[in-house]
Amino acid sequence: LPPEDVAVQDAFWDAVLCELGIGPSPNAVTVEVYAKTLAEQGVLMLEQGVVDRAIDALERACAMAPDVPMCHSNLGVAYDAIGRREAALAEFETATSLNPGLAAPHHNIAVTLRKSGHTELAIRELERAIALAPRNPSFRIELGGLLEELSDLEGAERVFRDATGPSDDEWSASLAFGDFLRRRKRYSEAVAAYQHAEALRPGSAGALRGLGRCYWALEDRQRALEVTQRLVVLQPHNPAVKFDLAMMLQRLVRGHEAVPLLDDVIRLLPGMWQARALKASILAELGRYWEARSLFEEADGLGATGDAFWEMWAETEAALGDGERESAVRGLAARSNGALTEAGAPAVAD
Repeated sequence: LPPEDVAVQDAFWDAVLCELGIGPSPNAVTVEVYAKTLAEQGVLMLEQGVVDRAIDALERACAMAPDVPMCHSNLGVAYDAIGRREAALAEFETATSLNPGLAAPHHNIAVTLRKSGHTELAIRELERAIALAPRNPSFRIELGGLLEELSDLEGAERVFRDATGPSDDEWSASLAFGDFLRRRKRYSEAVAAYQHAEALRPGSAGALRGLGRCYWALEDRQRALEVTQRLVVLQPHNPAVKFDLAMMLQRLVRGHEAVPLLDDVIRLLPGMWQARALKASILAELGRYWEARSLFEEADGLGATGDAFWEMWAETEAALGDGERESAVRGLAARSNGALTEAGAPAVAD
């Protein structure tokens, strides 16, 4: 916010505090309305990255209405964002004591505990959140992901599958289940989950991207290409889907079609080394070695890694007849591992 707007807001809330007072008041309903409004404003500031201002607003809200659990829960989220985890947990506990039936504070406790490495306690809190809000699939989705990380695949699948039952957001549950099945390489089952998600929300970027990747893994290249091209049309400014399409075109030996897409990705996400590395490999395949070298160097400067990356770069240097640089690149490759895969691509949002 501009300084003048901040000053006006501060003056307004100071006036509110003076008028309403702190603590018990005969106009408690009005106090609660003001406090919730201020708490919502604090959350918006937090989402915008203005953390100090968010904490100030949320602390004011808690002072105005100390018996409103939402204010304490949101303040806990803000404290957690700056690493004050003990203070965050205290606010979440206050929220649960004020209203034991609220699910969100238990979820927030789980998130904070998970960051601190207290996995079992985090699972317990997520289970409490699920019990309190059984129609909210987001808690089951998070629990499923946590169990998957712990290699409890059977438990994770059960939780993800339960999330797809009757709920307030069947689409997100189907999408998450599809992602889980795709990670487990159960592509045919994942396709069914993604198709259901796409039927619930036509044009869903997450569902279409998942379908494209599954079709590709199932070697149904044409359907993979069609789905991904459709997604690019629906989201022409989304670098993630353009990167996917470029990878497919490169593997179909249609690299010349992929280059303009990668130019867009680089323009939209200048720090994404994978786009430069993929474009460099395509240019090398097209015999444009000097341009490829330049892009490999740029990708390296952005932190590129992976066996495939170093190998492509070394082959480019060999094609240029620079044995010394080829040896240097292969030396770097010997100290690296991994591959250029979809893992490096940015997430896609609906």
